[in-house]
Amino acid sequence: SSTTWRRASRRWSGARARAASTSIPSRAIRFVRTAPSVATSVRRWRRRRPVPESWVPTDEQRAAVEVAGSAAVRAGAGSGKTAVLARRFVHLLRPDGPVAEVSQILAITFTEKAAAEMTRKIREVIADELGGADAATRAHWARVRRDLLGAQISTIHAFSARVLRENPLEAGVDPRAVVLDEHESRTYVESTVEAALLAHLRAGDGAARELVLRAGLAGGPSGGAVGLVADFLARLGRTGRDGAWLVAATARQAERVPEASEALRAAVARLVATIDARLAQAGRGRGAQALAEAWPAWKERLRRLGPETPLEEFLELRSLRALLARASLASAVEAELAVQPGGRLQGTLAEAYGMLRALPENERLARLIAAVGDALRARKREDAVLTFDDLIGETRAVLAGHPAVRERYARRFRAILVDEFQDTDRVQAEIVRLQAVGTPAPLVFVVGDEKQSIYRFRGADVSVFQDMRAELGCELPLGTNFRSVPAVLDFVNALAAAILQVPPGGSPSHWTRFDPGQRLLPHRSVAGPAPAVRLVTFVDEHDQRELRAAEARELEARVLAGVVERLHAEDGIRYGDIAVLLRAFTEVKTYENALRRRELPYYVVKGRGFFQCQEVSDVVSLLAAVLDPEDGVALAAALRSPLFALDDDTLWRLAWPPGADRPSLPRRFRAAEDFADLPEQAAALGAVGDLLRGLRALAGRATVAELIGEACVATDFEAVCFAQFQGTRKVANVRKLIELARDWERKRFFTLRDFVRTVRRMAETEPREPEAALVAEQDDVVRLMTIHQAKGLEFRAVVVPDLGRGPKLDNRMPALD
Repeated sequence: SSTTWRRASRRWSGARARAASTSIPSRAIRFVRTAPSVATSVRRWRRRRPVPESWVPTDEQRAAVEVAGSAAVRAGAGSGKTAVLARRFVHLLRPDGPVAEVSQILAITFTEKAAAEMTRKIREVIADELGGADAATRAHWARVRRDLLGAQISTIHAFSARVLRENPLEAGVDPRAVVLDEHESRTYVESTVEAALLAHLRAGDGAARELVLRAGLAGGPSGGAVGLVADFLARLGRTGRDGAWLVAATARQAERVPEASEALRAAVARLVATIDARLAQAGRGRGAQALAEAWPAWKERLRRLGPETPLEEFLELRSLRALLARASLASAVEAELAVQPGGRLQGTLAEAYGMLRALPENERLARLIAAVGDALRARKREDAVLTFDDLIGETRAVLAGHPAVRERYARRFRAILVDEFQDTDRVQAEIVRLQAVGTPAPLVFVVGDEKQSIYRFRGADVSVFQDMRAELGCELPLGTNFRSVPAVLDFVNALAAAILQVPPGGSPSHWTRFDPGQRLLPHRSVAGPAPAVRLVTFVDEHDQRELRAAEARELEARVLAGVVERLHAEDGIRYGDIAVLLRAFTEVKTYENALRRRELPYYVVKGRGFFQCQEVSDVVSLLAAVLDPEDGVALAAALRSPLFALDDDTLWRLAWPPGADRPSLPRRFRAAEDFADLPEQAAALGAVGDLLRGLRALAGRATVAELIGEACVATDFEAVCFAQFQGTRKVANVRKLIELARDWERKRFFTLRDFVRTVRRMAETEPREPEAALVAEQDDVVRLMTIHQAKGLEFRAVVVPDLGRGPKLDNRMPALD
């Protein structure tokens, strides 16, 4: 069948290449007059260099390095915290210091890259000590340098994996357990959750049925019921809780039903009394008259409100609110009945009704989540698997539940250093606390800055840093910025002072307050290029509201490319000294295309782009059609792609053959067919059907990588990709997908279904997998990266687009109180 397809498809090769080619606008049409929101800050750049031999610390840095006991350091941006951490590490190891051996210091960093950077800086500081040492201390520092090979400098996950390997019996973990990375863990958890939910559906579980009806089973940006339950289980784990806690918590909530019922009755009584009183004083206007006529019926409906009232009926209160507004009485009932933009009901009435409705459902949902969590734990034990989040939770459990283990680590480590503490969660912080025991207790040295906490979406809790500062009792500031010119710092300080304010009515622990003492102070006096901060906005003759979001972003991307070009051509800034910082990689392709059209070199730093590449999507669509013969959408996408390059007319005629009562594309390829209704393409379509059926037969015994390879060979897909714009990159991406499939299949748990689900989810969410690189990250190219990735890096020019986008609202995840 492969040979037949290749022979039948030769005449389509040119058509496929033309269908998939990308036109490149001429330079004459690359300029636009409108300028969407693009903020650029141009900062003087200094190349990273080794720690100088004569390091001259500020008073703040010296105090942090030499502090006698435990301390928390609030390190502002660019304040040299990595250098301080490295110096602190070495200071603890001085001949008369409190730590005798390198192995007695535990240093925790946020990333492996940060761990490597800290190790490098420590080596440089030790080299400084060796250079100035006398004969008596030289041997000491030579031993420290040698022992640094075994230093405990790693991420919290790597440290946790080490604890579990060293204590398998206490942890109840199979020593041969496979540790899955972040993305593998998500795939494993979701496949297990889906199987458990399907089992509950087959058993007639009402909670599972209701959840799936509301959210769908799986797929889409939210992940459906599978994604919701998986997210909830992950959140429970990050807070050190489990399904049993959730069931108990919702049972306690159920005790509040009488309270909620009384609150609903009281809210209704206040609303009725207020409207009765206002109607008695109202004039004879049309609005008041309409309200008076409708009010008796509404009053009766309000008095019948209860947990059994359907949601749709409750939402009809928006009509009552509209009547009150026409009668100029809306402000009188704002506390009990308010309608927010978008039609959302608020006020004491909605709160009380919502609680009454939610409490019974919460109990059922909690029992379902707990049962799914039990199924997940059972499968992990059976498969001898640890997920990424398990590393943290199991380590906390073994330290908390086994005093002997806890005391052994407390004796082993005489000092614990933690970087980026503002981005830890409570379980990670507890791992640190559990080791800081004994007499004398290990010294604890944490570094962080609430203003730089950017990982809440991964479970980071900024209040953990606030609590640790209070516990340690010693707080030291690092407020001198060594990175930016004064004008940039003036801008940042002013912006932070305006934004980081606690709202009236209280100060929740997760709010960050900016006070004058936290202003970043410049270390450098050089002025730098002017202006240091540039703001580009829409010009007057263009109304952004008239543009669709996609059009506005396309215009913005074209302007951004022009800004980058001018920075290089007019300001003399190397491409490698320019960074484009994105909130997320959701629209990175738009900015890539704009840079590409101007022939500007760029590099996506661990971008989302790979999984969104058309060639990757085409292959995954084919795999989905092979996996599910009834998936008409996936089949149509594969047939329309350069894999087969069927045009829209042919697809339509295939789906609606003569005499068909309804369209069905999949049924045309279930069995061999002569395609007599499409005589000119019958041979090629027959070959398509043969290939699809052959791949389905192969799927049961071949690996995913082999399936992709067979499909690519049979369709000459690489040759077609190579003929397109950026063909070399497209071919590299196809080959990278094959290698990725091979890598995932080394874990015996991943099937074709898991592979398709994972790649689709990664295209919809925020993984960090780049396209196959044709240039190195160190080359002279513009960097495209997220703001999260840019933390701690330095560039001469930074461009920040898409500042006009509002926050992403996600109300699908219940809160854990």
